[in-house]
Amino acid sequence: IDNYGLAIVYPIFSPLFLNPHLELLGTHFTFFHRTLLLGLLIASFPLAQFFGAPFIGAFSDRVGRRKMFIVTISGGIIGYIMTGLGIHFQEIHLLWIGRVLAGFFAGNLTLCLAAIADITAKKGERTRNFGWVGTLGGLGFVLAIFAGGSLSNPNLNAFFHPEIPFFLTGFLSAVNLCLIIHFYKESHTVKPHDKIAFFKALKNIKTAITTKQVRAIYFAYFFFIVCWFTSMQFLSAYLLTDYSVSLNVITFAFIMIAITWSLANFLINPLLSRIVSPSKTFFMGMLFLSIFLYLTLIPHQPLFLFLIHFFVITLCAALSWTNGLATISINVSKWIQGSILGVNQSIVAIASIVGPIIGGILAGIDIHKLYLFTATCSLVGALLYFIHLLRIKKV
Repeated sequence: IDNYGLAIVYPIFSPLFLNPHLELLGTHFTFFHRTLLLGLLIASFPLAQFFGAPFIGAFSDRVGRRKMFIVTISGGIIGYIMTGLGIHFQEIHLLWIGRVLAGFFAGNLTLCLAAIADITAKKGERTRNFGWVGTLGGLGFVLAIFAGGSLSNPNLNAFFHPEIPFFLTGFLSAVNLCLIIHFYKESHTVKPHDKIAFFKALKNIKTAITTKQVRAIYFAYFFFIVCWFTSMQFLSAYLLTDYSVSLNVITFAFIMIAITWSLANFLINPLLSRIVSPSKTFFMGMLFLSIFLYLTLIPHQPLFLFLIHFFVITLCAALSWTNGLATISINVSKWIQGSILGVNQSIVAIASIVGPIIGGILAGIDIHKLYLFTATCSLVGALLYFIHLLRIKKV
């Protein structure tokens, strides 16, 4: 559901902000201002997540996963409903508040990964289980893109409008809450922890920098997330600006991306986890991710070639995501999985804040510079992690 709620905005927000004829923004806003506001709205979700995720992860270590699932899903329901109401009433402030609430309570992924770490001790098995999370997340992505692209398009049905997908997400979250309450059994043995601070996310940055066994992984993962999150969030804007595509083409592109993501985790990652360590897969994924992003910069390439490049990019990103998480989890004690994955989520949130803001500025100036920026970020992440692997080998 978290992935569903995150992905459902892809075919909706760019047309809402970039179409000067819609009332959400005034007609006096320039293209630069529209892309900047789009980037800031996108960044508001991970900004809230930056403070919420580590708090949720640490609190789940202390009181258990089940109670925190109930809290986060309930908060998400409120956020999605407010987002839908903001779009319905063309009130950008209400829309913004809804996204902030949904972001703050979007800690379910951290809880899911921590719960998996609770019940899987073997490294290979944990990597494969993380891959299953990626597979199911990809399925949620497919359904979200289909729902977001279809239910927001009034040309398909007079009842369909951009707010409908968010009301649907709220309903699905309510169903998820009922399933958690009735079927999920606590997987974590509660241990006493230090006092939980609301602003723990700020300390998490220091933790990430000073924790030697995962410091390099955190830095590499930061650049990877800046790359991938920005590339995905502005794909709709890029297709609209450079190729003048319809909403149906955008929906199709994202569905194919989601299918590629799921297949990478369902078919390729389980095979790789048996013959290659997660750390090596993480490095190679980032390296090839940067290479194929650079290939999107080929001038005047047809749409089908650009999309083929992007599907390969998605494959590399899916493997990097899963194996990056597995590498972090494997390198820390099982008693602090919730906390350390919460720290990782803070790093992800910071990257997801920085990326869209820079992406919004670059898109407003020259949208072709966007993928030059993201490709370079992935290359930097790969180089940093390669240096880390060399140091480990020397030791």
